[in-house]
Amino acid sequence: MPSKSLALMMLWAVPWSALAAQKTAPPKDAAPEVRAQTPRAKREIVLDEKDESKVIAIYTARNVLTTVEFPDELVAQPRCGSCEADEGAPGAAPYRLGYSIQGRYLTVRPNPEVRQGNEDISNILVRLEHATLTLVLIPGEVAKADTRVVLGYPNRVAESEYLRVERGKIEAEANERVEKMYRNRLHQAMLEPHACRSTTTRNRNDDIVLEMREMCFFGRDVFFTFQLENRGSTPFETGAVTVDKGVSDGQEESRTVKSDRPEVGVVGVHLRDSEQLHGPYTLTVREAGGKERTISVNRLEF
Repeated sequence: MPSKSLALMMLWAVPWSALAAQKTAPPKDAAPEVRAQTPRAKREIVLDEKDESKVIAIYTARNVLTTVEFPDELVAQPRCGSCEADEGAPGAAPYRLGYSIQGRYLTVRPNPEVRQGNEDISNILVRLEHATLTLVLIPGEVAKADTRVVLGYPNRVAESEYLRVERGKIEAEANERVEKMYRNRLHQAMLEPHACRSTTTRNRNDDIVLEMREMCFFGRDVFFTFQLENRGSTPFETGAVTVDKGVSDGQEESRTVKSDRPEVGVVGVHLRDSEQLHGPYTLTVREAGGKERTISVNRLEF
């Protein structure tokens, strides 16, 4: 039997590193370390222009927002039978969808109130300016989920950017030419005989009041400014606005006249050589739909 001094010597002979390892080692039945999963940051997909089906797999996961970017603008509302608008409180649909018409992306995320299995696959039909795509939503683990999917055509990124820049230049030049044309037309009109007069002539049909504000002529062009007031509770949708003389220079824009919110409009005509400038004129406003009411103001003269 070893003595106490020999036992003490044997204890001192054990290395300190071994004692430390024994102290910090976890028990055999301890739970394994759990690492937080992170979804994929970005995935780029080149579309095959010869492939008419264009089916794209989009991998989703709970609490992960996925953004899908397109090479063209959306031209219609995406169709998804398993989606609801990503606004307000969650409903019963498996996915929540966000998009913007004439935008180049959409967002999709699983509804946190609905549990999905790996077999619960949904589709989104997307119509673009130059293609139709089917996005297949596949639920799964966070580590395999997409956060950003960028779709593009081969060798068309630079070309598309060039076309967008050139289209912007063409539109700017066209707008400048139109503005210049109207400025020249206005300058020319100011050189011709011209005059304006105010008038408060009015007429009423049912709950609609038509009141004239001003009449102007520049050479053979005559313009009428008027106001429509709706004193009823049903909105009044304007249709054609006509003058009984001359040739119209364009249809007055249709508008909705709501209760206690008067609307002001302008209509112009170009007089024929045989028509007298001083008048009289009759201006008529017709209702589009509803009661199809008609209201006129007569004997408008300079």
